[in-house]
Amino acid sequence: SDPSRLEVTNKLCRDVLGSFLDGILPLPKCVRSSSSNEEISIDEQLFRDCLDILSSGAISVKATRCSSGEDDLDTGKEPTQITSAAAAVAAAKKNVLSKLERKNVMENVVPLVLSLYRMLQSKKS
Repeated sequence: SDPSRLEVTNKLCRDVLGSFLDGILPLPKCVRSSSSNEEISIDEQLFRDCLDILSSGAISVKATRCSSGEDDLDTGKEPTQITSAAAAVAAAKKNVLSKLERKNVMENVVPLVLSLYRMLQSKKS
């Protein structure tokens, strides 16, 4: 669900990327291609998996689907009224979740990724 996607994004950034930034987990010396035959350390695999998940489209908030109106027969209201009301609620929920996702990315993800970028740049030079 969309709220769980936001929570997973927060936890990945805070717990995993934050651990690399705080020095709790060592940064990989170099990121090898996945086709490399060399043994990959657990820390490097964790780093790679975290970045893969965060860059995946599956982690972003999706459009919410409203009910089809099949359960509307018991309410006594016309299905079109309930369907349009459910669609309005779903659209409002999607709008709020999209704003939360944007805020989360700007406040949590971007600063961590920029700090990580700066740290990797300083280690490279």
